Amino acid sequence: MHDKFLWKPSPASRLLLTFGLIALIDLIAYLHFITGFAYEFNVFYALPVLAASWLLGDIACVIVAIICLADWAFNDIKLAGAQSGLKAIIFNTATRAFTIFFVIVLMKKLRRALQHEWDASRKDQLTGLYNRRYFYEIGLEVLEIIRRQSLPVSIAFMDLDHFKEVNDSLGHSAGDALLQAVSKIMQAHFRAEDVLARLGGDEFAVIMPGIKAEDAMARLETLRGSILATMRERHWPVTVSIGAAAFVTAKNSLDPMLAVADEAMYEAKRAGRDTVVLRSSL
Repeated sequence: MHDKFLWKPSPASRLLLTFGLIALIDLIAYLHFITGFAYEFNVFYALPVLAASWLLGDIACVIVAIICLADWAFNDIKLAGAQSGLKAIIFNTATRAFTIFFVIVLMKKLRRALQHEWDASRKDQLTGLYNRRYFYEIGLEVLEIIRRQSLPVSIAFMDLDHFKEVNDSLGHSAGDALLQAVSKIMQAHFRAEDVLARLGGDEFAVIMPGIKAEDAMARLETLRGSILATMRERHWPVTVSIGAAAFVTAKNSLDPMLAVADEAMYEAKRAGRDTVVLRSSL
């Protein structure tokens, strides 16, 4: 529910929303004109501006606000006729402009605060990846979609080898930099539809919808090589052990699937680390 409340429209959707809100303002101005001063339209003028301040970017929001003020002032002139002096029109428009832009600023600040709170509750603050709690939460939703569409799925556990040595010898700041570097590699490597998370410490996990065993193995081997190359370049004595499990049909629960990937990861550790072990046809 929270993520729907903080929905971010795509560029195409923002463009459609901008034109839609402008059309709504013109409709409100027309209704205001044909009904006259007998009815107050302040709230109706404000609604499109509030929607723009919540859903649109700063420039589009300002454009919507300016068009709203212009239509409102035009109606004042047309409805009041000779009774509407220039000073009165300027004063009323300036007052409305101050109120509207003050509300816009407040709405923008409120949305940013809520977005920050939402991100903090579901993302790891160091790496920007999903945290353990949200990984399990969204993982169940992804599995439900996979089952409905009868898709295969692969899950992987990734554990950094010798990470503690970096923390002990180079300090926690170096360890943090290493985790951030690895996270960036993973973010660049996996698709937008994959669910990637830092589970804690030097442990990461990913759910790859629609990926079969052979594709998962190829992707994870490429990831392992990319991480190894970066570690050597930065002179960090770290590799990654990856355990994966490929399923033709997703299970009803995430835990048994993760358990198989976890066992495969420990098998990779026992095999000498810096390797990928995948269990398929499960």
